Amino acid sequence: MYSLASAARRRLPDFKQRRFNYLAWADAVLNVVSEPLLHSIAAAAIRTISDFGERDLSRPAWSMAMLPFMNPPGLDAIASSARRKIAEYSPQGFAMTLWAFANLVVLNCPLRDSIAASSMRICEFAPNHLANMAWSLAVLDYQNVPLLQSISSAARRSLS
Repeated sequence: MYSLASAARRRLPDFKQRRFNYLAWADAVLNVVSEPLLHSIAAAAIRTISDFGERDLSRPAWSMAMLPFMNPPGLDAIASSARRKIAEYSPQGFAMTLWAFANLVVLNCPLRDSIAASSMRICEFAPNHLANMAWSLAVLDYQNVPLLQSISSAARRSLS
């Protein structure tokens, strides 16, 4: 696997944005930590991150959260780009992004506040997205009463 990581690292300049995510996702799913490759992916992705969509932003955050790996500049770039595109996010995107930052115990207040303000469409969320949001907010010790009440109300509706 490490020879594959080394080969992939040499080819990163040729990768399109989705391929960065696939490499990071594969490392997370296989639980393979190739720090040189992951740092290279983060550095290469930062250069084009403004072109990333919701999935292209939430997957690398999820991948970092699944591995014992953190790249603060990469997370900052993800958070900054995600805030600008938050209106386009699906319930899964909200939940996955917030979960990843909470799992890494990274408090990015502007991102957290943007997600909270934009996720008032909470009635569209599936039960697993509601649970992930509630867990993430608890881990981040975020006491946004209107958001927590919305999650609670939507969860109660999904139980009936």
